[in-house]
Amino acid sequence: MTVATESPQLERLKAILAEVADLSHAQQILEWDARVSMPRDGAEARADVAATVTRLAHAHFVSDEVGKLLDDLDAAGQDPDSVEGALIRITRREWERASRIPSVLPCEIYCHSLTDPSILGPELAASGAQTLTVFGLHVPDRLITADTNDAQRATLQQAVLDSLNSVLAEPIQDVLLTDRAGGPCIETKTTRDLQDALAMPGGNIFHGPLSWPFAEDDDPLDTPARRWGVATEHERILLCGAGARRGGGVSGIGGHNAAMAVLEG
Repeated sequence: MTVATESPQLERLKAILAEVADLSHAQQILEWDARVSMPRDGAEARADVAATVTRLAHAHFVSDEVGKLLDDLDAAGQDPDSVEGALIRITRREWERASRIPSVLPCEIYCHSLTDPSILGPELAASGAQTLTVFGLHVPDRLITADTNDAQRATLQQAVLDSLNSVLAEPIQDVLLTDRAGGPCIETKTTRDLQDALAMPGGNIFHGPLSWPFAEDDDPLDTPARRWGVATEHERILLCGAGARRGGGVSGIGGHNAAMAVLEG
């Protein structure tokens, strides 16, 4: 009697996918718990745990090991109509989707030197030079690890240049200033770079995930500061930035709410 067995590569791939599924289920439980029974002061800790679980699941799925297993299984050949063949095909598609950065990256672009020439030195300002600031949108920090940061930085920089060129009549590289070595005067920072340099968790310009702008049923609302979501343990010190209720330091909502609390008090 002959007993058919799965290849070691397929067994290992299934084991990894099962572990990724377990981590994803844990993330869903954390999200449910945050909505249903999270303590009032538990948002920051719960967000850290959820981010860690999400990052682990993604890193496990997009690992080089999974890519190598898929390559080996493709080389071995599988019946495309079989369950195993479908599993390999779908996993390959999702692995490539999860591990790549779009060639044309969604971006926001600003030219601050148009309104504030003091950003530049006198010589540069007189030459007509300008600065451009570009934010890559929807680039999750989980795509970048300490080991891949340098390579991903180069990939992201090229993706941003391609994005700009897609809407310009001429390549932006033709008008970029160059340094002494002949390289373009571009400074690219990844989310990992921002976290290391500025202590922004995950490179998030809001310094953390946003929270719902309304109070929970059991929140104490006995002071203006608490009602506006800007209270601290010190009565005369209010939160004015990303640490306020909802977060989002860039939006200015924290400062607005702190001012309203002062006026109301």
